[in-house]
Amino acid sequence: MSQIRKIAVAGGTFAIALGIGFVMQNGDALASRLAGEPELEPTPAAMVPMVELPAFVAPEVNAVSEVALSLPKPLSVFEPQLQPQHMAAVAAEDFGVVTDAPKMTTVASAGDCTPRMLLSAAEGAMVDVSLDAPCALNQAITIHHQGMMFTAATDEDGLYSVQIPALSKAPVVMATFMDGSAAVGATVVIDFEAYHRAVLLWEGESGLELHAFVDGATYGDAMHLTAGGNTQAGGASLHRFGEALMVNAHFSDVFSIPVEEGLSEADIVRFSVEAEITPQNCGREVAAQTLEFGADMKALDLSLSIPACDAVGDYILLGSLISPVHVAAR
Repeated sequence: MSQIRKIAVAGGTFAIALGIGFVMQNGDALASRLAGEPELEPTPAAMVPMVELPAFVAPEVNAVSEVALSLPKPLSVFEPQLQPQHMAAVAAEDFGVVTDAPKMTTVASAGDCTPRMLLSAAEGAMVDVSLDAPCALNQAITIHHQGMMFTAATDEDGLYSVQIPALSKAPVVMATFMDGSAAVGATVVIDFEAYHRAVLLWEGESGLELHAFVDGATYGDAMHLTAGGNTQAGGASLHRFGEALMVNAHFSDVFSIPVEEGLSEADIVRFSVEAEITPQNCGREVAAQTLEFGADMKALDLSLSIPACDAVGDYILLGSLISPVHVAAR
């Protein structure tokens, strides 16, 4: 799975590089705005319109600074902002232009864009994930959890929710966005050790699929579980997470079942990984990874050469990439 990880890291580096480029190209302009307007050339007195204010006689040209300096000290703190705004208002009235709201309103609202993630433990060693990203509407995201990855999307309100199997007693889940930002959440799952989980994850249209055979099942039996067929039987389940929202979208097939030691041969689950040869993957190298979560955590990287396109429609059967597991009686 090293290739998939390198692509993810490269994507993050690229996003950071874009951000740095923006600052380098626009930093001077931003700095000048934050520091105030640059000093302007003096304006000839003949070009300054005389404005008669109520109850005041228009002062001499040099009296402007004197009036500003005579203000009480608490108000003089705001003099750098107030003086330019007053002058702009006078000029706008002279030309019949209505000014917009102050720009500081937009700056203040930027804090509302911070994405937030909330996790809560659910029955069956599951985790409810809720994401609120108010400035990432209808946007592709990547969910990460203990090595598991899959692509999803927020809705028109920037919301996303999903229930996933816990792969740790203290699961941490992260959502990453297209701009490189992220949201993280954590919780505690007290019944994590009562379940065995197996994960197959990959990137793009690889044609890969995880199969689980429970209680000696064979192909087509009720206890043969796969994302494209039976996904649940008894206490066992196998579900696919991920959406094909981009060329390099991430997918994860996750198998879950309660476990118990010392059972008979009939109570063993066996696994296989298969790859259908399709027009999208034929003649390509496919990278994947298997993860096992039980008494110990195991990971295995996989690199597979898919045959040429004249074999489209055939299947590649991969052997014991995931260890058999004893399960509880159902």
